[in-house]
Amino acid sequence: MFILPLNDDRYVGRTPYVIIGLIIANGLVLAATYLIASSKSVFSQYGFIPAEPHILTMFSSLFLHAGIVHYLGNMFFLWMFGYRIENTFGRWLFVLVFLLCGSGATGLHYLFNQTSTMPCVGASGAISGIMGCYFLLFPNSRFNNEVFFWRFHVTTIPTGTRGAIGAWVAEQTVLGLLNQSVHFSSTAFWAHIGGFLTGVGTTLVLLSIYPGIRTRGEQPFIVRYLKGAVHDTEGNALADARFEMWPGSSEPIAATTNSNGRFEVGLVPDGCYSFTVSKEGWQAVHGNIVMKKKTRHNIPVKIRMSQQLSENVVTPEQAGVQRG
Repeated sequence: MFILPLNDDRYVGRTPYVIIGLIIANGLVLAATYLIASSKSVFSQYGFIPAEPHILTMFSSLFLHAGIVHYLGNMFFLWMFGYRIENTFGRWLFVLVFLLCGSGATGLHYLFNQTSTMPCVGASGAISGIMGCYFLLFPNSRFNNEVFFWRFHVTTIPTGTRGAIGAWVAEQTVLGLLNQSVHFSSTAFWAHIGGFLTGVGTTLVLLSIYPGIRTRGEQPFIVRYLKGAVHDTEGNALADARFEMWPGSSEPIAATTNSNGRFEVGLVPDGCYSFTVSKEGWQAVHGNIVMKKKTRHNIPVKIRMSQQLSENVVTPEQAGVQRG
């Protein structure tokens, strides 16, 4: 029996060029491994062998895969979890975290298999680290846990991030312990756990340095034309709210809501922009907008604001007044 967590958030963000590059690079290496050279010789030379540890193979092994099924499975999970994490971290930080998680995965695999002469290959350890980042950053995402017995689908269990990834981590831990006692699989279960723990630890450090990094991965508004509406938490239109958007380092683009709470901005070039909506006496709202003139997705700009509690406001109880 095994559990397959599938994300059901339908997140849409900026194009994940790093992930696309990793998929292409891994595909090219896979083709070269089996079409140009001998896979056995490639794995022996560039796969990570615990009995003969080397810093080069710790990273080169991340780009090797033992067949098309192994490759497709890993790239599927890389896209499912990495898409939103790359949008959150940005390209260069994502690359660093990916490699760091890969090294953490290889490190734990080494600790449990120091005398093994079997090459360890695959990006699953690094991808497990990206899952660890996702686990902390987006705990409320929707998932479906697909439960299989051998090759047969048993049931689907709707859950959240913690239920989906938590069940997967528990499964990997149990299988890792069993595999230590009775070797029944060539899967590097401890590499998965090592990568996951590295991803969690790295994310905790990043959150302590920059707590606002979590908001960068929230679903941005995706629009063809920049217009929207601002309401309070009860759905009432808010007039005179100021919308400001920053296109890079230039002056902000601004607009003010009318009596119906609506605003509209002129032509804006395609791109990703940060914005702020503010109004005196109300809590400011921050977010991101993706402008795409040609897009199948259109997530309109609908903003809800909460009123600030003024220190000068005195409640009837504080004033000693009884309400009738």
